[in-house]
Amino acid sequence: MCKRAQAAVALRLNYTCKQTPSDSDLCFMPAVELRARLLRREVSAREVMQAHLRQIERVNPALNAIVTLAAAPALAAADKADALLANEADPSRQENAYR
Repeated sequence: MCKRAQAAVALRLNYTCKQTPSDSDLCFMPAVELRARLLRREVSAREVMQAHLRQIERVNPALNAIVTLAAAPALAAADKADALLANEADPSRQENAYR
């Protein structure tokens, strides 16, 4: 069902369905909106990182833009950000960067 049809059904039923953002939604979402969604716990940092890693897997063979992909450290940093968010800390603040 297309987004317009989903919206029409939601309006008729007075119901809002929560959809998980797709990889492309996450990869091309403005940083301000992505940060807001992270802070509202609508998406986790790990989900965002995994979406970006999948995007890299899809496009890098044609682009050859990334020589060495450090996926494990990136996922570890995402997990750290999620832990900070779980403790109500903002991972983007400097004092939380090295906890």
